[in-house]
Amino acid sequence: LARDLWTCPKDDIKVDKELESDDLQWLVDQLTGSLTQSTHPNLKQAGCLWLLAITKHCTEQDVVRSKLLEIQSAFMTLLGDGNDLVQDAASKGIGIVYESSSSEQREQLVQNLLDTLVGGRKEVAKVNQDTKVFAEGELGKNP
Repeated sequence: LARDLWTCPKDDIKVDKELESDDLQWLVDQLTGSLTQSTHPNLKQAGCLWLLAITKHCTEQDVVRSKLLEIQSAFMTLLGDGNDLVQDAASKGIGIVYESSSSEQREQLVQNLLDTLVGGRKEVAKVNQDTKVFAEGELGKNP
């Protein structure tokens, strides 16, 4: 909800919590789904940074707490990205997810992380004609 910060005091704004929860649910679903798994590097980077911000600032929300396993899975997928910023944000996100989870959730998160690291389970990235496999200038000119 937009408001004019100069003329409208914060106390005058009434936010519908149910609507806010639905919007947050939609945003988390988009971020853990299509945006962080996009083949376009800018969308993936933006999705990762938004997911990090949501995870950092909204962990007290029930919507985010219920999706911690999916959020961790999205961050783990992003750890293998070629972009250093995405990797750094994903590693910080995994730490925030762990710190904000309950003891029961922590056991499940650790088990999921160990299964991925030890078992080598990794989601396969989708590739299409717009996917950049190598960054500009990364390959030499000679075959």
